[in-house]
Amino acid sequence: MNDIHEQCLVGRRSVLRHGVTTLAALPFALTGCQVVSIKSPFWATVASIMPGSMDGSPVTRAQIDALPYASVMAWFENTPKAFMVLGEVTANGSLVWVSSNRQILVTRGPFVVRTAGLPEDLTEVRFTDDRIPDLLAAQGTQSRRRIDIQKAQRFDMVLNSFYGRGRPVELTIMGQSHAVLAIDETVQLPDGKKITNTYWVDPETGFCWKSLQNPVPGQPALNLEILKPFAGGPASPA
Repeated sequence: MNDIHEQCLVGRRSVLRHGVTTLAALPFALTGCQVVSIKSPFWATVASIMPGSMDGSPVTRAQIDALPYASVMAWFENTPKAFMVLGEVTANGSLVWVSSNRQILVTRGPFVVRTAGLPEDLTEVRFTDDRIPDLLAAQGTQSRRRIDIQKAQRFDMVLNSFYGRGRPVELTIMGQSHAVLAIDETVQLPDGKKITNTYWVDPETGFCWKSLQNPVPGQPALNLEILKPFAGGPASPA
């Protein structure tokens, strides 16, 4: 994670009421196999930014829109959902998402490129020629990326991907509907096994509103939904 700390930031946001202002100040602390804690950071983050606004009720679309931060929802299958806000934008365009419990995910384009606190964390992702695949253009094509999983001492692990043709679906996120293409990515692992990631993409802009992906092969799949895009526009990188 040191290279993230050392990068020149092109954007920075204080995301917690108590003044979190830099990634270096935030421990990577996703709990166990969960990206959330039992205390539900989904509600806690909103309450910390908008004190007194919750009153025990679920967060609403109006509250999401009123917050001055880009935000996402993240969860593994059968776990509570974590509400996370944008903490930093690094020089290479990676977005650092933070919960009220100081849990962190790092994304680049639609891809999760760092995790923490899992039995095996995703340490780094390297795309061919440092180019993030354009999911619309990638339909029907292949690509390759390499990943590191430091705890397991698995480095330079090659993932070969094939992107299928998107199928049109209606996606609803927190009461907001989007007409998108669901694009499946079939990933072949070095041992020959295959996993499938799915990305829900705007057919006009290529913006990915939701994904179900396996950042660490063999670990639970991660759901990631964009509640409020970075820079406030659907065409912004997420």
